[in-house]
Amino acid sequence: MFADPLGLDATICLYSGAGGFGHVGIGINSSSATVGYYPNSNADGNPITGQEGIVQFDSGEQQSC
Repeated sequence: MFADPLGLDATICLYSGAGGFGHVGIGINSSSATVGYYPNSNADGNPITGQEGIVQFDSGEQQSC
């Protein structure tokens, strides 16, 4: 674990993701709550530009932090 001398702590956690891919959650000045980018289920996906989505709190089980 590394400490930022300015006190701007970030927590990076790995979660299981869809299709066997992982999901990374980031928490700023929080040791447990992280957020991630989740796709909007109503939007069409594009292989070049991605898919519209929203940043929201992660709710799955953390694999590691």
